[in-house]
Amino acid sequence: MIRFIITTAIVLIKMSTGFGQKIPEIGQRWDGKVDHGEKIYAPPPLGIQDQISFDIAGILFKGAVKEKKVVFISTSDPDFVINGKKYIGATLSSIRNRNSILTVPGWGRYLSIEDNWNAAFGFESVSDSSRIVFLFKH
Repeated sequence: MIRFIITTAIVLIKMSTGFGQKIPEIGQRWDGKVDHGEKIYAPPPLGIQDQISFDIAGILFKGAVKEKKVVFISTSDPDFVINGKKYIGATLSSIRNRNSILTVPGWGRYLSIEDNWNAAFGFESVSDSSRIVFLFKH
């Protein structure tokens, strides 16, 4: 009986803190709510899509779903961590592969960082002191 109580308590703690949740993968089926009234502008070829929003462990994510599949995920939450590192607000000079910036006209500038995440800088020209505005996967 005591084992059951402890196991139940651990499960409830994980559920309430978001520890047991995972960020959906690109291509994964989305059964959650899709806000057809809210749109998100994802990089081409995706363009404007219906927006999804979800919270994992207090971190807000937004994304897009196409044909019930996750096609884009983003966050601008400064507390989001990838492999122990916070990227939001970090400068371009802190990124190793900073010479591989991609420019998408009308959308922004970004570069790949790690774990299939990309760091976006916005529309202005990018210099070593430019700060990461948001992170995304697509």
